[in-house]
Amino acid sequence: LPRVPGGIRSFDHFCEIARNFAQVLGGRLVDDNRAEIVPQALRAIRGQVQQVQAAMESRGMPAGSAVAQRLFS
Repeated sequence: LPRVPGGIRSFDHFCEIARNFAQVLGGRLVDDNRAEIVPQALRAIRGQVQQVQAAMESRGMPAGSAVAQRLFS
């Protein structure tokens, strides 16, 4: 997400799409260990994304900027 401007908006959109897929397909959201991802976990991840992007912004390197693109390439 350091390379994406508006990371929170992108993360929220990703979560919405993933939930829709799971519902329509009769599946469930799981992590890489196949453990179900509960809403609290998604909220925690969202908070981490906010923290990282705020830290980047405070250092003059907003997510998705040319500087961030070069640094995280």
